[in-house]
Amino acid sequence: MAPKLGIIVLNYNNFTDTKLCINSIENLGDMPNHEIFLVDNASPDQSGQRLAKEFQKITYIQNELNTGYNGGNNLGIKVAKEKGCNLFLLLNNDTIVKTSDSIKILIQKLYYSDFGICGFKQINLETNVISSTKTRSFFFTLLNKFLVLPQTDLNYLSGFALGISIDTINKIGLLPESYFMYFEEQHFCYKARLNQIKICEIEDPNLGILRKADKKSLKPYYWYYNVRNGLYFLSDLPLTKFQFGISSICLIILQLKIIIANRNLKSNIKAYSRGILDFYKKKKYKSY
Repeated sequence: MAPKLGIIVLNYNNFTDTKLCINSIENLGDMPNHEIFLVDNASPDQSGQRLAKEFQKITYIQNELNTGYNGGNNLGIKVAKEKGCNLFLLLNNDTIVKTSDSIKILIQKLYYSDFGICGFKQINLETNVISSTKTRSFFFTLLNKFLVLPQTDLNYLSGFALGISIDTINKIGLLPESYFMYFEEQHFCYKARLNQIKICEIEDPNLGILRKADKKSLKPYYWYYNVRNGLYFLSDLPLTKFQFGISSICLIILQLKIIIANRNLKSNIKAYSRGILDFYKKKKYKSY
């Protein structure tokens, strides 16, 4: 079967950014075989219906509930599979695709090489500053040692532009819907690595996929879901109780250092504490 890429764009109350994102894809020349799937996560502002009228040639999927990043993208993957796609690109709606070369490189890696998940370096749309998920932090070094995984500076990939092969989906399943949002990249990539699936971060010389500055890390809900899901991520791994305890302490120390260095300290700490408590209460999905 020839490669067919399903590009899945998720919308929630953001007509303007989503329109710009889809326009950027549709305006590309020399695109390989692909189909765009727009998933609206039950937007109360009716932006999904407006986008459906704006882009009548793409596949529009209306979600009944706001199931977050994971549930919305999983729905898109399921529909894309039904329509014959064997590769998937989960693309944040705050991104702009500037060249089809980025898409071609992704297909080359996922279909013609032996990688199961591929991501991109994050390039700021306003400043062109490039950031990567590559890190040799103590937390991931310790986790790799506990799990007997190779030590690497690429432990997970950013979910803003995440490419996945159908073989990977068939082997390890979809994104963890109970997380709602945040920490799904770590969960998904570690699950892949534990199943001997290779991941890679694409070196894109053309700066082909750009993203608006992400300011969510300043908001309390970001820290709520990050610590709650970070703890669920660790509990989902094959760790002993001792290893889980040590890893949890490391995670909390790392996250608290970032919170203290940023603004809204009181609100963020309050949300963060609630996230820890809700993990032990076994609260999942959307709970903030």
